[in-house]
Amino acid sequence: VLKSQSNILIQSGASIEVQTGADVCADTRTVQGILTGSGTWCLIPMTPNAPMLSSPSYNAAGQLLTVNLVWQKSLGAVSYRVQLSTDSLFSALIVNDSTVTDSIKAVSGLSPLTYYWWRVNAKGIGGTSVYSAVYKFRTLGYPNQVTLINPPNNAVNQPVSIQFRWSRA
Repeated sequence: VLKSQSNILIQSGASIEVQTGADVCADTRTVQGILTGSGTWCLIPMTPNAPMLSSPSYNAAGQLLTVNLVWQKSLGAVSYRVQLSTDSLFSALIVNDSTVTDSIKAVSGLSPLTYYWWRVNAKGIGGTSVYSAVYKFRTLGYPNQVTLINPPNNAVNQPVSIQFRWSRA
């Protein structure tokens, strides 16, 4: 006799029979065998697993100021919440979008030479997952201004085969 909240293991391909009038509920991830019998069966929709982040990878440097945040889809997910922040505690959110239905989110208007942290969770019929691992990346910056060395500013009477020189950016 199984009581409420009992755990049983059904080997793959095995079956379990329920007596007439019994009620059995199981998380869809735990059912591997065949369910038979005249009782009432209910399968509880599973909560999706946390998404696995793909790109930009952890600690990626030199990202453009427009970036695609990409992750692997979670089984059972209907939508995703994507968060992007300028701090690792996500108290300064740049993006907080819970309407994403694919596994990619385009973000534009990022600042140069800035670190960003991002994470994603998945929502399904069975609930909302925990957040993914947190990844960070850094955007590209603008090059420093060059200094012209030769010829000097407003120079006149320069040779036809002149050599231009400037400082590195």
